[in-house]
Amino acid sequence: MKQNQKKNEINRVSDLYLMDEATQKKRFGNVALVVLCLFFIGIGSYAQSGDVANGKVIDVNGVPLPGASILEKGTKNGVSSDFDGNFSIKLQSENSILLFSYVGYSSKEIIVGSQTNIVVTLEEDAAKLDEVVVIGYGTTTRKEVTGSVASVRSEEFIQGVMTSPLGAVQGKVAGLSIVSSNGSDPNSDYTIRIRGLNSLSGGKAPLIIVDGAVWSGSLKMIDPEQIKTFDILKDGSAAAIYGTRGTNGVVLITLKEPEQGDVKFEFSSFVSYEVVEKNDLWFTADEYRDATNTLIPDYTDLDKGSSTDWLDEVSRNPINQNYNLSITGGKANLAFRANITYKNNEGLFEKNYSNVVSPSIFVTQKAFGDRLTLDYKLLFSRTTSSDIPGGLYGQTITRNPTEPIYDPENIIGNGYYDNLIQGSRNPVAMVNESTFDREVNFINGVVNADYKLMESLSLNVNGSYNSWLGTNGSYLTKFYPLLGKSGQASVGSWNTKSYILEPSIRYRFGLGEDHRFNAIVGYSFNESVSSNMSITNANYDTDNFSYNNIAAGNDLIEGLANISTYKESNKLISFYGRVSYNFKDKYLVSASVRHEGSSRFGENNKWGTFPALSLGWRLNQESFMEDIGFINELKIRAGVGVTGNQSIPNYQSIPRLSTRIGDSSGLFYYLGNWQNVYVPDNNPNPDLKWETKTEYNIGLDFGLFNRVSGSIDMYKRTISDLLWYYNVPVPPNVYDNIYANVGEMTNKGIEILLKGDIVKTPKFNWNSSVTWSKNVNEMVKLSDPSRGYELEFIKYTPAATSWAQLLREGDAVGNFWVPIYVGTAEDGSIIYEDLDGDGSVDENSIGDRRNVGNEYPDFEMGWQNSLTYNKFFLTFSFRAMFGQSLINWDRLNNENVKRLTDGRNAMKSILDHPEYVGEYRFDDRFVDDGTFVKLDNIVFGYDFKFGQNMLKLYVSGRNLLTITNFKGNDPEQVPVGINTDYEKYGGDNLSYPYSRTYLLGLKFNF
Repeated sequence: MKQNQKKNEINRVSDLYLMDEATQKKRFGNVALVVLCLFFIGIGSYAQSGDVANGKVIDVNGVPLPGASILEKGTKNGVSSDFDGNFSIKLQSENSILLFSYVGYSSKEIIVGSQTNIVVTLEEDAAKLDEVVVIGYGTTTRKEVTGSVASVRSEEFIQGVMTSPLGAVQGKVAGLSIVSSNGSDPNSDYTIRIRGLNSLSGGKAPLIIVDGAVWSGSLKMIDPEQIKTFDILKDGSAAAIYGTRGTNGVVLITLKEPEQGDVKFEFSSFVSYEVVEKNDLWFTADEYRDATNTLIPDYTDLDKGSSTDWLDEVSRNPINQNYNLSITGGKANLAFRANITYKNNEGLFEKNYSNVVSPSIFVTQKAFGDRLTLDYKLLFSRTTSSDIPGGLYGQTITRNPTEPIYDPENIIGNGYYDNLIQGSRNPVAMVNESTFDREVNFINGVVNADYKLMESLSLNVNGSYNSWLGTNGSYLTKFYPLLGKSGQASVGSWNTKSYILEPSIRYRFGLGEDHRFNAIVGYSFNESVSSNMSITNANYDTDNFSYNNIAAGNDLIEGLANISTYKESNKLISFYGRVSYNFKDKYLVSASVRHEGSSRFGENNKWGTFPALSLGWRLNQESFMEDIGFINELKIRAGVGVTGNQSIPNYQSIPRLSTRIGDSSGLFYYLGNWQNVYVPDNNPNPDLKWETKTEYNIGLDFGLFNRVSGSIDMYKRTISDLLWYYNVPVPPNVYDNIYANVGEMTNKGIEILLKGDIVKTPKFNWNSSVTWSKNVNEMVKLSDPSRGYELEFIKYTPAATSWAQLLREGDAVGNFWVPIYVGTAEDGSIIYEDLDGDGSVDENSIGDRRNVGNEYPDFEMGWQNSLTYNKFFLTFSFRAMFGQSLINWDRLNNENVKRLTDGRNAMKSILDHPEYVGEYRFDDRFVDDGTFVKLDNIVFGYDFKFGQNMLKLYVSGRNLLTITNFKGNDPEQVPVGINTDYEKYGGDNLSYPYSRTYLLGLKFNF
């Protein structure tokens, strides 16, 4: 009776899940339909009247400037020049003034008057002084920037396949590290770091802002064609305006805006073909036979008589498609931009894919004599995807290549060949007998209202809403290798919503011609709510329902099914302000402060204050520099800023209780019923507060000979009050550890950017840029004995059966401390060097280990090139990391003759080390140099012109060449970081391979 009642309860939960999912899909479907309808509204309704001005934009050498911006002053009516520099614009006023601008050139204003054909010559400005740069809660010009801010424009983006628009700026910014988190997996994203590691247990990723709104999830639903600029706030003085979220830097993404004028269409598309990047490190079937005959001739049963390339059997050469259509236009008081993107990315493995459909619409409206400007933005995205079984790639490499795929006599196993070796699974069966589906729906809505109280004073209100709604379902059939159950299913859903409201007042004014001020004060309210549900069940009578009949599994009857839900929330409230001062475009000052409170911290430290100050001095504006003609720009910058890190789990400062589910001691019998036992889950910490970073930065911006520009930055960061879990006695405490602010860490570094026109003629141009960055990390403090928090060191990163990295005061995060290999004894045991000289070796002792490297690079480089000849163009880019060490998990787990005797494949390098016959042990043999140089991208194309329309055709290749001595899957890996949960750590590089990608693309503006 109780079993039936329990099963009915699960059915109701399952039905609720399915009903909610259907309701949610219907709701999001309706939203998508509304957006698509808005997308096509008014396409032909924006014809404008007025005179037409035609002309051409050229440089001082008569070379046409394609893509130059032509804007009717005082309006948003603008056009761009075509490939030959020609333009045509309908004017809205009889007394029009046109503003001409082009990246890298000084802007120019022209009074139209009676002119009907205007030829405008723009002069080069290597320092891009008037270029608009986005900073926190506003914009400034390049010449007025006093912090360390890097910008990448859309015309500089890398072209081609990428899972996230972050790939478009990979290698282009000094100090910005962007690494693929899982090879070429279409469902993976990039891991991004700015100026190294700034936390041990807190968030390490920078804050991402899209059009003024905090972006709380993946960027994969934004197509790079929609993005206008990336602006990266790297130092504390630039990021302090974001307070407790600015420690790891800030990435500001600006999307393309509506344009006034006739309706214009922008269409881009590419089709790509991927090839899995195989290495020659593993035995083929014939090589396996030769190796076993040579090394272990007594093992005569290892050859199973087949020749199977397991990777080929489950992989493919995917063909990916990407389409993006944008429509923009409008009148003076109403303009729109509608966009729809479709991406179909097949994975390298069968059944692995990611499909994204993302419509959006942006509207700009003016009212009350242009005093009020309203911006509405709505972006919707639906991503459907399928993952591969965990460990699939590793199985394709390590499976015996002489084994067949199928065994007709294995009727119970559905005809698959099964070698019955523990942990070894048939990769074909893994793919065929599994399902891993996911759907994620995303809505981003932003409303921004700006009202001019007077010409220099405006009131701004920005409100945004983000919602992530995801569902997933997975199923393993009864034929899934080594499952041990008659089918296993799981379903789940999650929802994250965030609300932001930010009113502000902005005031720009001047005192005479020499003194200019720009001020802003504002308030910010941010609330996030997250919820999750998951259900797991197993042992089904049939596989026909997959995960769609979750309650039918017999594990439920036996009390082995699992249901879990949670809901959590947090709030962040802030007051902020900034004042900038410019004296004669020569002396620059910017000061900001943010006072912020977070619900995540203890009652004694809810609020914090984060100030910043930066200065700039443009030496080239001084009289003593007038005779030095080759210097176009020379500016010294210096700044200091304090930021925080509030990216920690919720509810860490307050007491929590948990049940001991699955533990026999977690229940007690009372009055005829079993009752849960609730126990303390943490020690409350009312003093818990944000990690605080104080950063000093000094920089130099320069421009030389009207051809070369660049910057140099040097910085020092001190991160104090680092959070970590410290052991404490019970009693008087109720739990055996506490999350507390104790540690201190520093990062020091230098960043260099150099850009230049190597060749510039009317027909041929070659522009090149180089980025170089170095960061040095030190753990200054781990303990505070005066408060009872003592910690001598942290051991982490399990490798085989032991730890691999050691963190202690005075050292850097990421150091590999390992036993030093001497040789292998006849019985296969490993002999290690007695480093502490005590006459015995304990490989887990620090005394018998040595530091042999660090997982973070000594320095990183990028080299970008752009060449044009007439209408042909060629771009290529290299990216490199030098000096980092990596655990070579491939060699550690497979460079051993024992791998062959176990009936698996092994690495060819065992032929060089036939003495490796014993147990798998981690030591200095398996820490390799991870230095690499990659040819990231090559693009070759041609620009066509059809009247005012432009067509760009190009071919591209990505990840074409890797130069490295690393003998493993790929040296480009995300640093492992601190992880003390040895049993749950899955630290190998056999998760997903990289691929070479070949691409054919086009862009058409009409």
